[in-house]
Amino acid sequence: MLCFLNFGLNGLKAASIHILAVILVACVQFLRRPPARADGRS
Repeated sequence: MLCFLNFGLNGLKAASIHILAVILVACVQFLRRPPARADGRS
């Protein structure tokens, strides 16, 4: 954690972009796959 803080704003900006990218990919994969409940009922 200490070495992560040493990066400063550049490290924080890169980390935030990386986190946003991971969340975006997770949302895309979740939306691509139809919900099991809705697909099973209909």
